[in-house]
Amino acid sequence: MGIGFARGRPRGVGWLKRGAVVAGAALGITTLVGGAAVAAPASPGTLKLVTGQADSGAHGVPLGWSYTAPAKASVTGTIRIVVPKGFSAPRTGALAAPGNVLTASTCARFSVSGTALQANGSTILSIATNCAAGKVGAILMTNVTVPGAVGVYEFPATFTPTGSSPVAFTGADTVQIKPGPLATLKISPATATITAGGSQAYTVAGYDAAGNALSSAALGKVTFGITPDGKCTGAVCTASKAGVHTVTAASGKIKATATLTVGGTTQTSADLAVTEIVSTATPTYYTSVSFTTTVTNTSATAAATGVVVQAAVPAGLVSPTATPSGSTTYNQASGTWTVGSLAAGASATLTISGLAGDVALGAQTANATVTSTTTDPNLTNNTASATETSKPASIAVTITPNPANPNPIDVGVPGTVSWTASAANAANPAAPAPTGTFRWSCIGANGEPCGIASFDGPTLSLSTTGLPISETTLYAIFTPDPANGNYVQDVASTASTFTPTYTPPPPTKSDLAVTVSVSSSSPAYYTDVTFTATVKNTSAVTATGVSASVDLPTGLVSPTVTPSSSTSFDQGTSTWTIGDLAPGASATLTVSALAGNVSAGEQAVNVTATATNASSAAYGAEAVETSAPAPVAVVISPDPNNPPSDNVDLGNPGNLSWTAFFANADNASAPAPTGVVVWTCETQGGSDCPFVPALNPTANLPVLTFKISTLGVIDIFTVTATFAPNGDSNYVQEAVSSSVTFTTTNNGG
Repeated sequence: MGIGFARGRPRGVGWLKRGAVVAGAALGITTLVGGAAVAAPASPGTLKLVTGQADSGAHGVPLGWSYTAPAKASVTGTIRIVVPKGFSAPRTGALAAPGNVLTASTCARFSVSGTALQANGSTILSIATNCAAGKVGAILMTNVTVPGAVGVYEFPATFTPTGSSPVAFTGADTVQIKPGPLATLKISPATATITAGGSQAYTVAGYDAAGNALSSAALGKVTFGITPDGKCTGAVCTASKAGVHTVTAASGKIKATATLTVGGTTQTSADLAVTEIVSTATPTYYTSVSFTTTVTNTSATAAATGVVVQAAVPAGLVSPTATPSGSTTYNQASGTWTVGSLAAGASATLTISGLAGDVALGAQTANATVTSTTTDPNLTNNTASATETSKPASIAVTITPNPANPNPIDVGVPGTVSWTASAANAANPAAPAPTGTFRWSCIGANGEPCGIASFDGPTLSLSTTGLPISETTLYAIFTPDPANGNYVQDVASTASTFTPTYTPPPPTKSDLAVTVSVSSSSPAYYTDVTFTATVKNTSAVTATGVSASVDLPTGLVSPTVTPSSSTSFDQGTSTWTIGDLAPGASATLTVSALAGNVSAGEQAVNVTATATNASSAAYGAEAVETSAPAPVAVVISPDPNNPPSDNVDLGNPGNLSWTAFFANADNASAPAPTGVVVWTCETQGGSDCPFVPALNPTANLPVLTFKISTLGVIDIFTVTATFAPNGDSNYVQEAVSSSVTFTTTNNGG
């Protein structure tokens, strides 16, 4: 079911009866209570206080909790929540009564089983539960009246499984009581006298219904007015008509008044008023607190001289420091604040700050009395005081791992790990630490035991080999010494989570990986081809005595074998000696050659590696190439005695001659292809070429020769040599041609 409450707050420290021990889930973990072994309680699930704050002294406040059972286990037992003194006590059966408790859940049972008033004024609310894994419940206290004193109030809670010990809910469940709305105003000075036409400055302080001082921001906009005549500009009021006037300060509907007497003659005296304000009336032990003394010359015209204020430091204030304003001075030993002259309407302040002292000292009061050498017509406002009373501080528990603990903790490595718990003032860790006793509990995510070696004392030691390999939670539970009144007498706890790991024993055998690659799987006949073999140690152990046999194919032309540095290759035995290979290291060997005859078919390089400490007998791989026919290139070479091709003079009695050659187009040094050459001749102008034997299609003559005088015409001639293969499988079986061009001229006319 869906149950909605107000926005939640962080969960609080858990509450346990003194002497109880929180332990892990009921899977073999035990604790010691009074010296006897007790079965460990189950995981409590989560309990969350969803009401975060309320106004001082407010009525009708709802307090709500949400509960979720553990995700992996059913729980049956009792939830106990401590409702602090000052809040309406929980009750049942009276819906309209303050503190009436309602419950709702998806559990088999989730209902109030009782309430119990404690000697310290708190009340324990008990909820009987029977919840399946993951089920949820809600608790609501209605119409609650909260304390008037501001501060943070803790609601510690525990879960007691049936037949087992209580378990603290982790977190910091608190409700902050903040000052309530403005209820009263105080205007200072309450009485003052000015001359006709003079002015008087005022200050205003605000308080809630419980008497808690409010900040200036909480006052809102304060307006001033004066009757029966005069005017106020901000907080300064003036009047000209002699007689008694009333000055009113108002914030909304809240008002305060002061009496202002207007005289008809020049004022010859100065009324000094002193106020004393404390920053908080109930500071927590060892938190900051300050007293502010303000002295004001309420006169509108006359200055006050020889102004001195006696303002001693409260005896219980720790490490006090004084800050006087302006040029004023303060003697902390005597408590004398020397102000000197104070102009009409002027003020001076003295702030004494420190830390709230021992609770046993009770109320600490700062008193201030002002005197001056100038006549003061109103002595009723020459003294003031403010009081603070320290209250016990909450306790914060911290778990610190031993710096020598491995991180992460490996359950496969025997040893001992430890943690130290410490307790401190939750608001000021620099305060004297609380005294008390520590107990420990430990639980794995699935209820596994933790191999606990000690339960009592500030230090917990665990055997690494007894830890679960899952998220593990430590609980440190602190019971304060009741003789120390500076700390709240509730059990405090904290939790620390870590996840152990497991590293298996290192391997003793090595493993190899062999790869063989080829630069081209179908290289052209008589082109370069390279095989690359790699042997790699893929294990975490050094491979020893590594060697490999390398099978070289016979169809490769002029093979060259190149092993990587520090390895060697024996051509006679085809053995590649590698030696030792460190983890991750590798060695390479290359076989470089020319692709052989196409008719030889596949050419495979096979590599088989072994090592003296390998986990397998052998590791192998191969790569294969198959030669492809090479392209043919036709090259026409002119006779060195030929005239220039652009000026063949028909009157020249000589010859023109060319020779056709045929070669591997990729590697001219390869065995030449065989076939038939066919010559052709044509002219740009369409004239016939003279017929010579080489132009016979069946002549197969590599040399073509023309007698220049037989060319006959002036024209551009093109001769082409076409190579027709004769079935040589090493070459592409396609005709290939090449041409040359020459131009005839008649230089003789």
